[in-house]
Amino acid sequence: MSFASRTSLSALCMGVMLLSPAVSGQKTRADDILTPLGIRQVKVGGEIGRRIDVTVNNNLLVLDTEKDFLSPFRKRTAKNGYIGLGKLIDATVRLAAYTKNEKVLALKKHLVETAIKTQDPDGYIGIVAAPTRMWCLWDIHEMSYLIHGLSSDYHYFREERSLEAARKVADYILQHWSNMPADWQQQMHIATHMLVTGLERSLLALYRETGEQRYRDFCVQQRALPEWDLEIVIGRRDLLKGHVYTYLVRALAQLELYRFQPDKRLLRPSHRAVHFMTDQDGMCITGAVGQCEIWTDDQDGRLDLGETCATAYQIRTLESLLRMEGDSRYGDLMERMIYNALFAAQSPDGRKIRYYTPHEGNRIYHSGDTWCCPNNYRRIIAELPAMVCYRCGAGLAVNLFTPSAATVDLDGGVSLKIRQETDYPTSGRVPTGNEADNQSSQMLDHDPVYVTSRNIVVNHSIASG
Repeated sequence: MSFASRTSLSALCMGVMLLSPAVSGQKTRADDILTPLGIRQVKVGGEIGRRIDVTVNNNLLVLDTEKDFLSPFRKRTAKNGYIGLGKLIDATVRLAAYTKNEKVLALKKHLVETAIKTQDPDGYIGIVAAPTRMWCLWDIHEMSYLIHGLSSDYHYFREERSLEAARKVADYILQHWSNMPADWQQQMHIATHMLVTGLERSLLALYRETGEQRYRDFCVQQRALPEWDLEIVIGRRDLLKGHVYTYLVRALAQLELYRFQPDKRLLRPSHRAVHFMTDQDGMCITGAVGQCEIWTDDQDGRLDLGETCATAYQIRTLESLLRMEGDSRYGDLMERMIYNALFAAQSPDGRKIRYYTPHEGNRIYHSGDTWCCPNNYRRIIAELPAMVCYRCGAGLAVNLFTPSAATVDLDGGVSLKIRQETDYPTSGRVPTGNEADNQSSQMLDHDPVYVTSRNIVVNHSIASG
């Protein structure tokens, strides 16, 4: 699939919507063309809605959180390792906000309160015994997502204790950062950006909630995020620099930093990844990418194709670019990956999650509920409602075709309701209605790349084709 030029939502928005005027001179902030509706504003049905439901009822709510997730944080005897509690908290927070399910709300509260109770006075939350903290495998990775999950709890539920705990974890990392062994990545045989997966994005999430500059400064100065410009490394090379998931999580952090300080260097890795996937055989037909977690361009659909973590971050990166640029081709790629690669990672009943999703040969489910893939699956499923509809100037833009309903308050006191009633993708019919308090409104959608023609029917009459 080539990312050749097609009509984009950005062009439509600039043609029919009211956008903020350009500011002359150096920009200090980059505004998105599209703004997602909050997950509390949207209700989703169809296969996306079903996946959310089975993930909540048949996966999240049947986890043995005491044994698998919380007990290691109480004991803190490990020499290294990873659980994914922060990822689980992040998923549970979002699903609690979206579903308002009392059991999910109670689980969220329990996970957060237990995590905070295990926090040391110096800010540490983790599973590792004191002598080897920070510089063993995955301890910073674990803490990074705890920052993210606790920041999410504050964002959606305004829990001050969660925000304070996130600050303390972040400050613990910042305080001890200068103690990093000079040859750390050589000792671990893994690149530093992989060892601290999620750190920059989590600190930027905390910066958004607190406005405290030290978290953003750390990403810019100590982590040199604007300077990071890694090429696509094909194959399992030295230090695992070709790791898809960790490449994309850092590229996504760059996109989020770009919104605070527009620097074109921050866009290069994301655009490079999209170009590799779409124009250099880096993506298989299902949207799955990479073998054994590593970039490949051989189109091999067997064995260890498409790590679930990579699929989740492919979707997140494309969604971030969609908001930034308004180009509907990113939505096309998201749709391909969601329906074919992401959903392939889950058993039909929702209980089991796969590590890889080859489209040829046997598929094996993950052996447990911890670690990165099961938790990143829950997280991205929880994020899907915010990927359906977006505000675009004075109206709404539809990205994902799925049964859904949303209400949004627009400028001038106008309340716009939008409804999709469709069996898509089973058929190509997507009846969509909107009401805007007797006011005129604009609604945009996109033409998927596989559509060569279409009819738009308004009040039972064909408006265009």
